[in-house]
Amino acid sequence: MVRRAASLILLASLAQSLPAQPASPPAPQPAVYQIGDRAAQDIIAPMPLMVVDQAATEALRAQAAQQVPPFFCYYPIKTEEAVSEFKTALNDTRYGFLEAKLADKTQGADTNGPLSGPAVAAFRAQNTGFPADEKLLALWAANQGDDLQDSLVAALRAAMARHIRAVNLPAALKLNDRARLLTITDPLEIPKLDTAEQQAAEISAHTDLMTLEQARADLANSFPAKEAAAGRFLAGFLRVNTEPDMALTRASRDRETAALLSADSYDAGQVIIKHGQIVTARIKAALDQLNDKLQTAARAEQLQQQAVMSQTQAVIADERNRWLFGTLLAVVVAGGLTIRWQIKRWNRRRRSRALAVRVAGAEETGVVISCPTCAEHIVVPLGMEDGAGLPGCDHATHEEWRRRAIAAEQRAQQATAIVRTGMLSHLAKYLSTELVRKLVSQRGDLINVQRQAAERVEELAGRLENLELPGRESELFYQQRIADLEQQLEESNELNRSLIKLKIATARRQLDEAKSHAGLN
Repeated sequence: MVRRAASLILLASLAQSLPAQPASPPAPQPAVYQIGDRAAQDIIAPMPLMVVDQAATEALRAQAAQQVPPFFCYYPIKTEEAVSEFKTALNDTRYGFLEAKLADKTQGADTNGPLSGPAVAAFRAQNTGFPADEKLLALWAANQGDDLQDSLVAALRAAMARHIRAVNLPAALKLNDRARLLTITDPLEIPKLDTAEQQAAEISAHTDLMTLEQARADLANSFPAKEAAAGRFLAGFLRVNTEPDMALTRASRDRETAALLSADSYDAGQVIIKHGQIVTARIKAALDQLNDKLQTAARAEQLQQQAVMSQTQAVIADERNRWLFGTLLAVVVAGGLTIRWQIKRWNRRRRSRALAVRVAGAEETGVVISCPTCAEHIVVPLGMEDGAGLPGCDHATHEEWRRRAIAAEQRAQQATAIVRTGMLSHLAKYLSTELVRKLVSQRGDLINVQRQAAERVEELAGRLENLELPGRESELFYQQRIADLEQQLEESNELNRSLIKLKIATARRQLDEAKSHAGLN
């Protein structure tokens, strides 16, 4: 307890001394300047600074981003779409011609050949050029032409196997010599950047990529002059199958250029601006950053001091609570011991003045009192007749001693009531604590157990008293009881001697009653 109190006093003095300590002097704040102002004094950086020029940084990153190859996605499914569209157009033309030929044949208007009827002539007027030319129509009229169709499909597939891009690309995408190509089989599943960088194949942006116009011109020029119409017709089905992926391209370029900065570095002690020098945008940025760092450092130091103060106060409060709890516990224990001592003291006084006893084996109940004349402890049987002499004392009658005993009992009860009344307020405080309530509960349990045991003993004593021993056995029992009491009388002290005398007298009277009862029987 002494050690805890000493630590509490030490912490309290420390807490009181902390606010009184002077705060560390604030770092010098640079004057607030605007662009174009002249510095009124030299400003030196107290700490390392790196001032980033955002505009210059963005320009540097944009320039470096052009060196990062863009991503292009090649879609093979575009080839099947072009072939399917070509076959549909060719078959529609063929079915239109066969319907016109059937109409001429039905009317008997094709006597001069399959292409001489009016229906066929009207069909050719509506569909000029390939594939409605005379050569292919003649093949269709003879149920031929599949080989020509297959050769055209093969030529279209070969043209679509090349990487065809649109002529106009996004403004943010500037091609250089290199590009990265991804083959996408499912247009709904575009890989993430990390996967795309692993799967992409690096190609030449000028030789491996061609525009749609260039691809159509190359396909048309690949046919001979007499089949130029077929080449032009087939080139019309070519489409873009390679498109730039701007999302992957931006993500890749941002990653590659994120570390690029355009900044001015200042070491600790280096002059930021000299006296009379004009404040530029770069110098103002350095002064703003310095001001922000100084304010941040001041706030951090203030928060640290507050944290130390809060921690110290918490420790002080904890120690104070422990000390108060220990003191309260000591007061409760001392109060409980005091109350217990007072109760025992009054009980001893009351018992020393008048103690009611019950003689085992007898019907009477007596009171133990102290004779004021001879200081001898006397047992006053409550069942004695008035005026009868007391055993062991001849100083007063039974009635006088009874009055004295009753008066002493009343005084003891009054004193006990006074003590209980005076301690009621203190007991109310002590009993409010959990510890005292538990002790009171345990004391109540002990009192109940003691009361049950007393009732059990009284019950057994009653059974023994009411037991009637037949004839000779009762007489032998009372004689043995008198002998035992006389032996106890020789070995007992002064207080027990009076009790034993009373027991002997009672036993003799019961022996006489037993003898008379046996004689009557």
